[in-house]
Amino acid sequence: MGLKGTIEKIENSKTPLIFFLVISFSSILIRDFLEFYLDRQNPLVIVIDAIPHTTFFYVSVCLSFLILFHFATREKIEKLAKLILPAFAITITVPVIDYLFTQGEGYHVSYMLPGIHEGLLMRFLTFFGPLDRFGISPGMRIEISLVILASFAYFAIKQQGIVRSLFFSFLVYVMLFAFFILPYILNFFLNFLDLHFEYSSRLMRDSLFVLTFFQALWVYYLVNRDSFKKNFGSLISLDSLYPWLAALSGIILSRTAFGKPLNIMTESRILDLFFLPVCLISEWTACKALTRTLNKEEGTNMYRMTALGLILISLFYAAAINLAIFFFVAAFLSVCFIYHIFKVDFVRPGLLNKFFLIFSFPFFLATGYFFGNKTLDMPVNAVILLFIFITNIMFSWGS
Repeated sequence: MGLKGTIEKIENSKTPLIFFLVISFSSILIRDFLEFYLDRQNPLVIVIDAIPHTTFFYVSVCLSFLILFHFATREKIEKLAKLILPAFAITITVPVIDYLFTQGEGYHVSYMLPGIHEGLLMRFLTFFGPLDRFGISPGMRIEISLVILASFAYFAIKQQGIVRSLFFSFLVYVMLFAFFILPYILNFFLNFLDLHFEYSSRLMRDSLFVLTFFQALWVYYLVNRDSFKKNFGSLISLDSLYPWLAALSGIILSRTAFGKPLNIMTESRILDLFFLPVCLISEWTACKALTRTLNKEEGTNMYRMTALGLILISLFYAAAINLAIFFFVAAFLSVCFIYHIFKVDFVRPGLLNKFFLIFSFPFFLATGYFFGNKTLDMPVNAVILLFIFITNIMFSWGS
């Protein structure tokens, strides 16, 4: 069986996709273990802190490959995933090659950093430039070379033609280079906001959380356009902004109560301003999907999976902010679930539904208030006025 036959056999395999996911995730963990163990410069505390960062780095790279290969070959995402996911086993070779290359010392791999790895254009043209004390290691360069060659072979096998195959192989290199200069991209973004860039594992992790969110949506759209459009068309509406606007009221209230600038426009918290609306809107939309599931409407299975996915997204991004926000989100989801056990329709406005909307307001207000200044010492008079205001709006809506 030739290379083409092997590729087709893998793509058309009846093996569940979860099997390929396990291979990929296991490879990433083994790579991390070997890399940190063989690099004598890494203390254990840095290793533990970096695991979410490195894991999502590879998740984002994988999603990028899926998107790029789909547009290059028009092959189905499911087939591409069965080929790309196990290919991450090649990452295990990097720390081993680096260990042998440095004669047992190990190599401290890293992004290309502002102020250290200068001359990006020359580095791009010379395949990451000269070897530095740390950065793109010899093992990584060999790995990337093999990935580009394998990509070219795959594109050629898919009858893309030599020129087109070379073009998309070049895009693979451009894509990987862009990942390794993420600190430069973040530095530009923060400087634009008049903020100072300082490299940290959390900042890189949070930026990858943002990137992965949009990539995952894109892949979902490519996998099933009809499901994507139906979900967003029936579940996302103007009222989806309600939890975010209520939380925003809490943020503004915290500013008024303390009489000092909010401590959220900082380098370490700037991306939290993305996480908060994502987790609040996700949990609100999950409640709407849960209603359709319990009411056994058409497409129940789709709404059930949507509700589960949105609940996981809301909890994940809440935890990315801090555990207190995670608690607020989890508490609201618990109330939402108990409310829907009674099969009350959350989608259509009714008296009981309005009461739920009103009493969900304190959850979102408290979430925003705590997000603003990490305390719940709210002025009672302001809370009462806001509560009366939102009550009037809810009872006026649909009347």
